[in-house]
Amino acid sequence: VRRRIVVARERNAYHEALQQGRLWTPAKLDANLLGWWDASRVATITLVSSVVSQWSDISGFGNHLVQATATKRPTYSSFAGRPAVVLDGTDDTLITTNITPQNVAIFAVYGYPNNSSVPPFAWSRNDGNTGASVQELHLSANGSIRAVNADSGPYADTPTGTPQSFYDDCILGGAYGQVGNNVLRAHLNGRAVQTAIARQDSVTAAHCFGMRDNSVFPSASRFSEIVMFTNWTLLDIWKVEGYLAHRWGGRPLSRLIGNHPYVNRPPLIEM
Repeated sequence: VRRRIVVARERNAYHEALQQGRLWTPAKLDANLLGWWDASRVATITLVSSVVSQWSDISGFGNHLVQATATKRPTYSSFAGRPAVVLDGTDDTLITTNITPQNVAIFAVYGYPNNSSVPPFAWSRNDGNTGASVQELHLSANGSIRAVNADSGPYADTPTGTPQSFYDDCILGGAYGQVGNNVLRAHLNGRAVQTAIARQDSVTAAHCFGMRDNSVFPSASRFSEIVMFTNWTLLDIWKVEGYLAHRWGGRPLSRLIGNHPYVNRPPLIEM
């Protein structure tokens, strides 16, 4: 009960900051923002025969998520009472357009309903060779989130033992190959680990949401909001996590790790 009261108070803080014009949003990442997709904005969803052919980017940079093949298009539905783009776990994917930086961070309000020993992929980026992903993030059967910057490693693995049910309503993230910082990060509800990267891949291919290399390990992923940015810093990551948690409330907020800098209030614009 006490936690529900605290979450309600924190949601009030979000709406107060929004009304006062003090709420930090991903728009404040400025030129480092690569793409921003919000399923609650119905006008950004293009439906063809009741399935999603395009999820339009609201960053202003026109980096839409698209699927040209009719049989691979996800549906526009909901999960946990929130609007979402829902993939079928068989062959549905969404592909980025016009995103070329190698050092990117991707964070999402995410759901995955299936308990599976096959590691479902939330997203991946191909280096030109099928089966040789870079910048991938998948959910491990041992209860961890694994971010991989190059096929066969290195990788960052959140601590094992997380119930797979946490995947069904969470804030999920991976940050890859930041030049100058040169670390790889995996995030689940603000829990994070990092590891030194052994090599940087020269990859400018599209990102694929919902499958590895657009060919294997499909996942029944559900996305309510996705933020992708470059030249990332840890402060940027914290702000994006805090924004997403307070923006959507519910489990994404209540599950945010207790020592997160934005667990009690959303990120604010400095006045």
